[in-house]
Amino acid sequence: MRVASGDEGLQPFGREVIGEAPAVLAARVDHGAAEPQRRDPHCIGRGRGLFREEDADQSTVRGGSGPLQGLVRESGPDRDLHEIDAGPGHCVDARDEIRIVLGFAGNRVPQFAFEVLRPVGGIAQTIRAVCLIPGSTEFGLDPRPVTEDAGFGTTKPANRFQLQAGSDVLASLDTLQALCPRLARVSVIVSWFGDDLRAGECRIAPRVDSTGKAVIGEDWEVAGLIRGEAQAVSLSNGAPAYGGTPSDAGLLRLIAELRRRGLEVVLYPFVMMDVPAGNALPDPRRPGATQPAYPWRGRITCDPAPGLAGTSDATAAADAQVAAFFANGYRAFIAHYAQLCVTAGLSGFILGSEFVGLTRVRGASGYPAVAALRSLAQEVRALLGPAVRLVYAADWTEYGADVRGSGASGKVKWNTAPPSSALVAQIRPP
Repeated sequence: MRVASGDEGLQPFGREVIGEAPAVLAARVDHGAAEPQRRDPHCIGRGRGLFREEDADQSTVRGGSGPLQGLVRESGPDRDLHEIDAGPGHCVDARDEIRIVLGFAGNRVPQFAFEVLRPVGGIAQTIRAVCLIPGSTEFGLDPRPVTEDAGFGTTKPANRFQLQAGSDVLASLDTLQALCPRLARVSVIVSWFGDDLRAGECRIAPRVDSTGKAVIGEDWEVAGLIRGEAQAVSLSNGAPAYGGTPSDAGLLRLIAELRRRGLEVVLYPFVMMDVPAGNALPDPRRPGATQPAYPWRGRITCDPAPGLAGTSDATAAADAQVAAFFANGYRAFIAHYAQLCVTAGLSGFILGSEFVGLTRVRGASGYPAVAALRSLAQEVRALLGPAVRLVYAADWTEYGADVRGSGASGKVKWNTAPPSSALVAQIRPP
């Protein structure tokens, strides 16, 4: 702050400026019971800018050269601080508070904003595994910061919109492990996109959120496909309906980062349906109607669907349609990630999930999608070895039998879960 003296005159502020001295401000932050793994505010706003913990000298509470002079959790009453709030002679216990001591220069007290993290309801202490989403983000899973060329000599971040860590996923993981100290496993979702609910017409492929995006340095690449060769996701209200498929290089860096943190990694290849509103695709379940916008992958089935007049269910045509689904991208999808992660150190791999409409399609004999998934499991096992646990993540309606009809005429068939021929071994908790 400015230290001045003299009479009103031509000097700045009407007084002679004889020097400047730093000022120290202490702010009290009430936050309830503190989380012992993380009890400090992680980002503090100052004026129009931000500064981070690493900008601060936290070795002292009253002193230091950085703008953030220190952080301390109060363990008892602070008379100097609390008399201001409670009045002379009164002191409030500060055990559930954090005091932030800040030094600054200039001619005014700047504005500050504090964010304090703590678990809610105690459930965080029991969490052992999580799914990491979104699985549709070109660079959001990459621990390395990625920058886009914004034109006219400017740039913008592609995966860093906070200032506490080098990328958003690193900041998220820091917070996650602080709030969930027993966390042991992370399931990483990576998405490719389907374009039709008719199994025989559906194509599965990686996509980008924009074919015209300019990235400085290492750009997007998945399964040997570069940005200019990939299809962009559809638009919804003028914006991409999804983020793109995570870039392979960034995904491998994330897996390495998770393992460095002592976490097991399960890879979860995931199909999202990029079927936009206003499409002209026939709906296999509703004769004469078009397909709903951005449907659930569990609606993929044969055409016409089981139960409809003229259905291909229980015929050789259904076998051919299901075979086309696996040949037109799904087998390549799973094989790509199994090959990519041969040496990545995965603890588990998910072969597919919630294809309830597909696994209940009957061929001329048996269930062709179930047979194809078993064959795929053998291929993945050969690549990843016996130590990596494999699983098919069934929809809750898919665990039991395929029931057709009702009453005495009803038929029950065990398509995916007979005790003697389950798809793959379940992933067991540690």
